[in-house]
Amino acid sequence: MFNIVNVMYLFNKLVHEKYSDCKADDPSPRDHEMANQLMTALELLINSSEIIEGDITLEIDEYDDGDSSYTADSDDEEICTIRNHSYSYKTMCEIVQYANTHQFSTVKNRYRLIKQKSQLRRIRKYVRQQGTKRQKLEELDRFVFHEFNQARNKCLPIHDRDLRRLAIKKAREMNLQNFVASSFWLLNFKRRHHITSRKVTKLVTKNYVEDRNQIIKEETMFLQKAEKVIPRFKPTHILNADQSAFNYEEPSTRTLSIAGEKTTLSRVISTGATTHSHTIMPILNMNGKIVGPLFVCLQEASGRLGPRVSRTIYRAENIHVTCSKSGKLTKSHIQYWAKEVLRPSVQENCLLFLDSWSGQTDPTSIDEAFNENIQCELLQIPPKTTADIQPCDKYFFRQWKYFYQMCFDRVAIDQLQVDLRLRNNILKLHSLIHNQLSSDRFARMIKYAWYSCGYIKKDPGPFENVRNICFSFEVDSCSVAGCDDGSFICCSWCDKILCFHHFFVADHKHI
Repeated sequence: MFNIVNVMYLFNKLVHEKYSDCKADDPSPRDHEMANQLMTALELLINSSEIIEGDITLEIDEYDDGDSSYTADSDDEEICTIRNHSYSYKTMCEIVQYANTHQFSTVKNRYRLIKQKSQLRRIRKYVRQQGTKRQKLEELDRFVFHEFNQARNKCLPIHDRDLRRLAIKKAREMNLQNFVASSFWLLNFKRRHHITSRKVTKLVTKNYVEDRNQIIKEETMFLQKAEKVIPRFKPTHILNADQSAFNYEEPSTRTLSIAGEKTTLSRVISTGATTHSHTIMPILNMNGKIVGPLFVCLQEASGRLGPRVSRTIYRAENIHVTCSKSGKLTKSHIQYWAKEVLRPSVQENCLLFLDSWSGQTDPTSIDEAFNENIQCELLQIPPKTTADIQPCDKYFFRQWKYFYQMCFDRVAIDQLQVDLRLRNNILKLHSLIHNQLSSDRFARMIKYAWYSCGYIKKDPGPFENVRNICFSFEVDSCSVAGCDDGSFICCSWCDKILCFHHFFVADHKHI
């Protein structure tokens, strides 16, 4: 055993030699006083802790019910383990069954860790009790988790009270006495299986759940079909196009506020603008680029752009504008898009992935825009699978919407004199977003959209998204000389930090 006084003496000596010119000679009264205090503390710690083989253990049995009325047998762990080998309940049943028809000497030869009849008696006891308490708790855990997965696979809601009810029911069936499914057990159960409370973000019907296996089968078959067709085309001419609706005013759905308030409010210019929408339709290629101009369909009461509107409308090379009464596309819009946007954007045969929306399932809508020199082969993504195997839906539109909302948030919080709901401002905003996302810095991000759907087999590697590239910087002022406004965006092309005025109002673009 170490002499604690000598330890304190050496410590004191080191301190004196390091921080003082004087030397420490024999242990001083102060050394003895500090040693006594340290010994007292150690004795208190030793007397209040459980020491096993020299180690202090603070471990809690992860299957323990945590209730004062629930206690494990004192010999539970000893009987579970024979000669440092733990037997499962299934194995113990096999041993008992074998021992019922054979002599003990034969049992010892087959199960060499069993040396005494008392060990076999213990195994028989646990078989009669349907296993040890630990094994019962493990079985109960597996049962509750299985029932939880069954409920979630059917998209059914399940709560803490349901987990506790299932656990107590199973405990009664297994004759697991004094188990009450306490809050402590429930907390540990959820931690073990990474279960947490989530807000429901989508409601589905029973048919959706029942058809899910069929949907997965169709996804697999479509990916196999695409895998055979893709090698015939260059990545630059393997295309995906899709529609997405954007509200004329896009308020933030989250905000910092005071904890505990009953109602959290967010101000908008017009509630009607949050329900009326327009549609955009970009084209992506498998090489990680946006192809051609952006197709934008505005909502116009008359269903057309009048002469006055046509004269004053915002124009840019990277957008192509049309309109409808609803702001949504129809079959005639798809024919127009194929002729005016898709066909001029390709120079050789291409492969086009489109979803199964009724307005674009007719292949003649695409074929009529092409001639004998250049053909477009259409692959129709099966219904209800777009969330999984449609590259635009899988990842790309999420980035576009994030950019779009950041602009609305900045105008709102700074109360800028810019009305983004106006027709020309909507067009300018989409033109700017299209230009920013066309930068080579987003190539890997777009490739990832294809990879995550299963069309690209090789992981494109680490990539930066819109938030990383455009909205994560520490500079707090605009980089334009003479501008004192706060920073808003980092340009993905030139890396300049720009305020909202020099980005949006000044129409900052790169060609």
